[in-house]
Amino acid sequence: MQFAHQNSPTARSIFRAGRHGVRWTAVLFIGFLTGCGSSEVYRAPVDQRGVMVEPQSAPQAASHQQAADAPRSGEHRPNYHMAMVAKQMVGVRYRYGGHSPSSGFDCSGLIYYSYKRIGLRSPRTTQALYQNARPVHESEIRTGDLLFFRLDGRKVSHAAIYLGNNRMVHAPSSGKRVSYAQLSSPYWRDRLIGAGRLY
Repeated sequence: MQFAHQNSPTARSIFRAGRHGVRWTAVLFIGFLTGCGSSEVYRAPVDQRGVMVEPQSAPQAASHQQAADAPRSGEHRPNYHMAMVAKQMVGVRYRYGGHSPSSGFDCSGLIYYSYKRIGLRSPRTTQALYQNARPVHESEIRTGDLLFFRLDGRKVSHAAIYLGNNRMVHAPSSGKRVSYAQLSSPYWRDRLIGAGRLY
């Protein structure tokens, strides 16, 4: 998908609800509560690393969840593994300017932290993410690509991480927590302005 204006037909019709969209969200949420998750965390080659961090252990994964979370053919591994880190943050509280599980996350802080965990650098603000991400056509969008939204005014004001099957994970707003959402919902569909890829 190319970056599109908010009111264009492209922005309004990029995603359609899948028959099993709600069911998948429930399965993923239950999997998180039971400790399922990817145990393999991607580490970038040394020459690609930006901010280096101490490795942190991921929850032990059950074999059925490993199979479900395995990268599909054609997915970009750094972005995929960044998305798996972000999924582990579901339930962490929102905090404006936050970029760690202890302090909380805002939308760009969740992305910044998730890339940092796999040894890669990312811009810290939503606007900088939007400016630095390579536009992705809707037919090429993959797990770990970034989604950009215009919630008010003319500037991009929110970012989320695509998970496949019309799902995303994000830090929504004050008073809420990192959570899953459906791109097919009218609220998000009407405010989507494009997708991009950092790595």
